[in-house]
Amino acid sequence: MNIESPAPSPPLPRGTPRRRCQFREAGVRDTSCQGRRFRQLRTDRQPGLVEGCAAGDLLEIDADGLFQVVRRGPNLCIQAFGRPSFDAESLESLNSGFVPLGGLVEAPADRRFIVVTVPAAAGFPAVEAVMERWAASVSVLVEWGFSNVFGADEEPLNWWHESEA
Repeated sequence: MNIESPAPSPPLPRGTPRRRCQFREAGVRDTSCQGRRFRQLRTDRQPGLVEGCAAGDLLEIDADGLFQVVRRGPNLCIQAFGRPSFDAESLESLNSGFVPLGGLVEAPADRRFIVVTVPAAAGFPAVEAVMERWAASVSVLVEWGFSNVFGADEEPLNWWHESEA
C-alpha cells in the first residue's frame, strides 16, 4: 500500500544548489543543499523506532544526529510492542484493520515491534478503534501509542489541525 504524499514543498530560490540521495534503509531522502551544517531529509516511510516523526515529514538533522521536524507530512505513526513478540497472524490481522484506512503496517523479521503509518485524515477515532480491537484480539501483551502526536510535555502537538484548514 502506498503512503500518501504530502503537498509539494515550495521551490528553492533561484541558484540554490540541489542534491538528492536515497537512503533506502533509513526510509529517508536527502534534500539538503551543499555547504549547510545540517541535512534536510524527507521520510519516505516511518523510520522504525524514531519518536516524533512519521512518513512524509521533512526533517532537519544537525551534525550530532538530532532532528527537528521542519514540515509535517500527512501521516500518523503508531508503534506497538508485544511481549512476547507478535506472530505472523497478529501482524496480518492488524494489516487487515488498516487497509480500509489507507494504512501501512510494517515490522522487522522478528516482529518484536510493529509500526503503522496511516493518513491523519483517517481520524483518531477510527485509528484508535482498529488498535483497541486488535490489541484485545491478540494473545500477547500489547503496548501501543502514537509516536508523532504528543510533545515532550505530553501535550498534543495539534499539527493535524493545520492540514485540515
